Amino acid sequence: TGNQTQYQWYHTDPAGSVLAATDGTGNLLWRTHYRPYGEKLVGGDGGLNREWYTGKTHDDDTGLDYFGARYYDAVAGRFLAMDPVDVKPEKLHSFNRYGYANNNPYRFVDRDGRDTVSILFTQSKYLKESVTLTDHTALAVFQEKERKLSLYDPSGSYAAQEKETGIQVRPEGGLFENNVHKVSIPDFARYHAMTSQSQTAVFSFTVTPEQAQAILTRAEARGDAGFFSCTTDTRAVISGIGPFKDISTSAWKGIPGILRRSIKNLHSELTEKDKQSKEKNSQGNEGSGSGAAKQ
Repeated sequence: TGNQTQYQWYHTDPAGSVLAATDGTGNLLWRTHYRPYGEKLVGGDGGLNREWYTGKTHDDDTGLDYFGARYYDAVAGRFLAMDPVDVKPEKLHSFNRYGYANNNPYRFVDRDGRDTVSILFTQSKYLKESVTLTDHTALAVFQEKERKLSLYDPSGSYAAQEKETGIQVRPEGGLFENNVHKVSIPDFARYHAMTSQSQTAVFSFTVTPEQAQAILTRAEARGDAGFFSCTTDTRAVISGIGPFKDISTSAWKGIPGILRRSIKNLHSELTEKDKQSKEKNSQGNEGSGSGAAKQ
């Protein structure tokens, strides 16, 4: 309408799949649903949105999802190219070179060939955002090369099953690793939904392998610093590294609601920059005669 800018807010599940959009006043614009492997069932056209299942770009012309390293067919539940990561004899599913998420999309999410850091915020659906003592903040780091997910849950109550013993445990310092524990972001979200009727918001950022390792090193060294210190600990662990170079470690900012707004603004800013970069590259490639698949 004229020169007025209109915004849409996208709402995702813990795996990052876009489920709905609302306008600036909270009115529902559209909603969608997926089959387990990502085939979109119902929903609106999404307007300008192109990122759907697990937040990956969908190409309407081919019906494929772009995962960075490979294209994915959600109807077949298979990638169109072989896994670029080498087979690991101790990991049975690594022999399936085209499979998605260990053939278990409810528990696992295939990434895009890059390391990622996800900030997790839980909040009771019965509470307003101004109520902060019952909110919680945690951190997940995925290292693509090792296929390793680490979840840092400072001052939390989450526990995961130990693979060797089958016992529900909470490691000292609150740092879980999926080579030791049956841990995942959806499992973390389910736990908080059942124990405190909380909803989990996930904000994911791309980092280099060195940045991911630096964050994990800090998390291991910091551990559980104290009661009600989840946000202070998470902020201290990520501050100054990669996309979080401007996240302050000031003590007064150790409140879930404040960090959540900072992360949300940062996520929106980086997403917009990434979108502009893709549009610029797309315009530069028009008319080049390339036979490459559309991204």
